[in-house]
Amino acid sequence: MTDTTEKLLPCPFCGRVGEGYQCHESDMHFVECTNKKCPVQPHTDWFETESEAIAAWNRRVAEKPKWTKETPTETGWYCVFNHWAPSMMQSAWVFKKDDKWWATINGQEPYRVEYLRSHLQWLKIDIPALPEEGGETQ
Repeated sequence: MTDTTEKLLPCPFCGRVGEGYQCHESDMHFVECTNKKCPVQPHTDWFETESEAIAAWNRRVAEKPKWTKETPTETGWYCVFNHWAPSMMQSAWVFKKDDKWWATINGQEPYRVEYLRSHLQWLKIDIPALPEEGGETQ
């Protein structure tokens, strides 16, 4: 890829500028965070043009997500940051059962959320529902 440093926004997770690459065999392009200590190390998909890869990297949500140590009180998917294992992001399904909040982290047995809150931070993420069979995708 050409020198794209001026065009690329910083990584939304660690702040380091992303780097663009081109596969010489297929002429496809992508951008990734090269910070090995970044908790997420995001990257784009492969694109036919450099400008498409840069546009995908630079796309951001309208509002910056907020991590919280507060106990989740809404059913749904969460990213979980564990202070005991800071190099690993985890996913959790949080749900309410018998008036208590539970979390299934990385598919393990459910834990009571109140027992986990001392060392975890939570980020609610919106994952759109799958289209119904025969329905249109967005």
